[in-house]
Amino acid sequence: MTSDTKNESTLERIQRLIQQERAALTGEPFNGKLRQSLLLLYYGARLNGGVVPEGGKFYSGAYFDRFEDEADPDPNRFLTEDVLAPSLLSADIPGEMVVKILCTEADKFNELLAAIPYERDGVPLDFFDATKEDLELAIALEESLRAPRGNGIGPTRASKLVARKRPFLYPIYDSVVNEQLFGGVNKQEDKKFLFPLHEILTQGRDLTQDRDKGDDFKGALEELREMAGLPATISPIRILDVIVWMSRERQPNREPQH
Repeated sequence: MTSDTKNESTLERIQRLIQQERAALTGEPFNGKLRQSLLLLYYGARLNGGVVPEGGKFYSGAYFDRFEDEADPDPNRFLTEDVLAPSLLSADIPGEMVVKILCTEADKFNELLAAIPYERDGVPLDFFDATKEDLELAIALEESLRAPRGNGIGPTRASKLVARKRPFLYPIYDSVVNEQLFGGVNKQEDKKFLFPLHEILTQGRDLTQDRDKGDDFKGALEELREMAGLPATISPIRILDVIVWMSRERQPNREPQH
C-alpha cells in the first residue's frame, strides 16, 4: 500500500481499484498513469489456452473456479475436484481432512452445504443479494470445516472450500485480502471480515448514485468481467477478490504465489 492510499477507507479503496481496473481495460490513464489490467494479468494464461502471454506469469488460481466454463455438476456435494481446487490457491487440504470431507464425514459436510442456497429465482445467489441468514448458513459450514482446532484447516482453507461450492455467495478470505481491505485486523474467525465487507458492498444499492464511483459494486464488477472477456461462471465477488489480491501482488518485490 503506497503512502498516498494508506489512509483510504475500505470503501474508498474498493472504489479506486474498480475505477483503476476499468481504466486499464479501456487503455485510459488513471491518476495520470497508464496501468496494466490486473484481471488480464491473472487470467492471461486461461484466456490464452493455457499459454502464458508474453511478459505475463502463470497464476494457477485462474482455474480455481472451474477448469471448464460450466456450472458445478453437483453443487450440494463435495467432489474430489473441489478439495483439489484450494491447492490452486496455494492452500492444500490435509489428507486426513480430504478423507473426512469425501468419505468418513461426507454426510455431515454435505448436509451443511445443501442447507446453503445455491440459487434464488433461478439464478445463482450472490454475495450482494444475500441475507444475513444466507451468510450464517455458509459460516456454519466453514466453522464445521475448521473444527476441531488444529485439523490443518483454518479460515483461509475453509473459506476457499466454501467459495468453491458457492462461488457467487462466499468471498475468499486470506491474509492479503484482509490486509488490503481492513488493514489485517478483521479476522474471519471472529466474523469481522464477512459481515463488514457485505455491509460495505451493499450500502447505497437502492440510492440513485453515480455508478462510476463504484456504488453499484455488483454491476461494476460484472462490467469488468465482461470487459476482460471472462466467462459468467466467474462471480462478481471473485472478480473483486482477484483485483484486491493482485493489487498487493503487483507491488514491488512481490512474487506470484497463485
